[in-house]
Amino acid sequence: MRRPALTLVALALPVALAAGPGCSPSPPPTGRPPTPPAPPGSDAGPGGGWTGGYDAGPGGGFMECAAQTTQAESGLQPVDVIWVVDRSGSMRGEADIVQRNINDFAAAIGSSGIDYHVIMVSAMEFVSVPAPLGVDPERFLYVQHDVQSHDGLSAPLDRFADYQAFLRPAAATHFVVVTDDESGLGWSQFQTDMTAALGHAFTFHTIASPPGSRHCDPIACIIQQDGCTGPNGDAADNGDRYWALSMATGGQTLSICTPDWTGLFSTLTAAIAVPTPLPCRYGLPEPPAGMALDRNQVNVIYTPSGAAEQVLPNVGSFDGCAGQGWYYEGDDIVVCPATCDVVSADMSGRVDIALGCATVVI
Repeated sequence: MRRPALTLVALALPVALAAGPGCSPSPPPTGRPPTPPAPPGSDAGPGGGWTGGYDAGPGGGFMECAAQTTQAESGLQPVDVIWVVDRSGSMRGEADIVQRNINDFAAAIGSSGIDYHVIMVSAMEFVSVPAPLGVDPERFLYVQHDVQSHDGLSAPLDRFADYQAFLRPAAATHFVVVTDDESGLGWSQFQTDMTAALGHAFTFHTIASPPGSRHCDPIACIIQQDGCTGPNGDAADNGDRYWALSMATGGQTLSICTPDWTGLFSTLTAAIAVPTPLPCRYGLPEPPAGMALDRNQVNVIYTPSGAAEQVLPNVGSFDGCAGQGWYYEGDDIVVCPATCDVVSADMSGRVDIALGCATVVI
């Protein structure tokens, strides 16, 4: 589906005005034309009238004050990755492998230009996450939980409230469960409950024993402190439910008995670090020469096919998205779901980002 064109409309204002009242008052959120500029010599009140103009006549839009138009780039979809590591006695070896590789995993996602969050659900004394990721509160969150042999699916549900605020509404959500045993919770129940909790679908990746594998003696597994032991590479139990969940969500199915996990991590990273442009997420552009960027003087203008342009209000945050509007997420401009549905379906509509006028707020 072709996305609507996105352009940046930069109002020709000097730096002093860009940092001050600018084009106040702004066009109202209904899309109605603003009060015309005051005639020369008249008093428009504190802050003056319009600098530049706004034309509601034929053709509509910003007039000659749109001194520079440049194509803005859609932002990439962020990624939230929740690792769940079984900390039972037979998993010491696998926990060490995750611990050694987790920073390279995160760095590989970051190198693709994707904004990522990593959450670890396990026992901190069993799986520690070293620096730099482990000491970065903007990127990483540890949820301390005693994840036992059959808890790979129940643990992220039980502790959801502890990491929910660290998830982003627009992010792609991936789960990675590492275990040598079977889940005590059914995979379809997990899918139903987690989808309801997130409010969107997710992808589930499995590092467990494949269906049809042989089982090791539990005592031998614990003595070896390895989730895959014995001459046949046996695990404590097959991860049939994990395998089925990965198949249902399009995730990776990887054997815990893989001798060399280098390829395993490469496969996992390639499946997660997929740069995905979002038609409803736009990078906050650099201002043209002679302007200073003021986040309080940014407006999002939507022009539907064959209709007058509409100034979308800033709703503050995702929680304010009761209807049409947009909000900041970091240095990105994100339009609300209702607006996203409209502009994504409009084959010849246009979204502009205008700099220099006081932001219309709801």
